[in-house]
Amino acid sequence: MNDASTTHRPAWPAELSTEEILARMSYVGDAVDVSSAEGRMLKRTITRGILHLVWRNLIRRIKAGSGKRSAEYVSDLYQGSYAESFDETKVTRMFKSFETLGRTNLYRINGETIVRSDTRDFVRFNAYRLRDAVSALQPSSVCEIGFGSGNKLLYLANQFPEIACSGYELTEAGTTLARRLQAMDDLPTTPYGSYFGFDAAGMDNVRRVALNVGSAFDLPCEDNAYDLVYTSSALEQMQDGLPRALSEIRRVSRRHVLMFEPFGDFNDRLGQVYLWSVDYFRMRSAELEKHGLRPVATWHNYPIKPTFAFGMVLAEVV
Repeated sequence: MNDASTTHRPAWPAELSTEEILARMSYVGDAVDVSSAEGRMLKRTITRGILHLVWRNLIRRIKAGSGKRSAEYVSDLYQGSYAESFDETKVTRMFKSFETLGRTNLYRINGETIVRSDTRDFVRFNAYRLRDAVSALQPSSVCEIGFGSGNKLLYLANQFPEIACSGYELTEAGTTLARRLQAMDDLPTTPYGSYFGFDAAGMDNVRRVALNVGSAFDLPCEDNAYDLVYTSSALEQMQDGLPRALSEIRRVSRRHVLMFEPFGDFNDRLGQVYLWSVDYFRMRSAELEKHGLRPVATWHNYPIKPTFAFGMVLAEVV
């Protein structure tokens, strides 16, 4: 076992019940019991929608002649998406959008409830559960692999001013956008900052976050560099190169790895078929052992979109 593995395990954050999840969401309309007539009708609608998406994805893959999502494809996809946010009008619009309810979507919760909820709540809920896990682990250093626009990493730095935070992002555009957010002195008072709960007292640590361009397949840092390495919806599009990414993640972590990803054991059959149809991440959590990562805690209960489910896995480096 790695000599940095824990000798005792802290009290991990508990799974939340459906009621506790709903209490943390600004959901729109009444939650629907899946066993009710309305719930059964919604389940049929969701099933038909997922099967339609699977069929459409398969046709697209057949026409393209390849089922693999290459690193270049993913990089180009997100490079373009983040680059659009550089326009000042769009940045202002993004921040202003947090003044009111966002777009609503159907979400499933714990196989018991279907709810129509504000999409912002999905992002905030996951950031808060990530915060709970970091609070339990109490690392001295944290690194996010694939930080995107940096919202979760900067939030953690703000909430834990004593933790040294770093991150690696595949795209130049995402890194540039994260650095723009990082440089905003008034971030806590913006609608965006208020919604997530940024604290003015933690902004010094936000400005200290090391935001780097780097690939999960070849991280430009030393072995055992961080107490905690985490991913949040970053491995989902790395199915083809997953062993390489996990090898690197294990290499740079000296204690724990935390992954919020669509593991196969979090998904029902429809979710598994959908993930296969789009060539997304679909490893089962037990398979992490083969990559030098021993799962020690899992959290299944999250609000999930109809197509597929995410969950969180905490693993020790071995």
